[in-house]
Amino acid sequence: MAPPGASITSGPTGSCGEAIWPAREFFAELAEPQPDESGILAATAASVFHAGVAAELILAGVPWAGPIRYPHATDYQRADEMLQPVFGRHASGAHAYAQRVALCVLEARWGEVEAIAGELVRTGRWSNCRAPI
Repeated sequence: MAPPGASITSGPTGSCGEAIWPAREFFAELAEPQPDESGILAATAASVFHAGVAAELILAGVPWAGPIRYPHATDYQRADEMLQPVFGRHASGAHAYAQRVALCVLEARWGEVEAIAGELVRTGRWSNCRAPI
């Protein structure tokens, strides 16, 4: 599997970032996962898409006060797609769980987050070349 990466572009209206994952075809070839009736796996995986908003909260020093709904953003839409089969659309509890997971992981590894952000600012790209293949 190719290591994950990220890119960021800045323009007159602001900046836009994107996580770079292996192509969907890679995942299509994997065996189907076991049923996730509790939704814990889906909500944990959806935390990846809430990481951007979680990082913004941490950086701004704003405490999380409840589920953040931003349905026009691609990241929210992708998280919602992951959560929909178990919880339905715009399930606040599922999004809250995913956002709290993102916050906990980012807070625990904030030094690494800052290093990755620094590389993105300097070069516009980051890749975890040390990831196992």
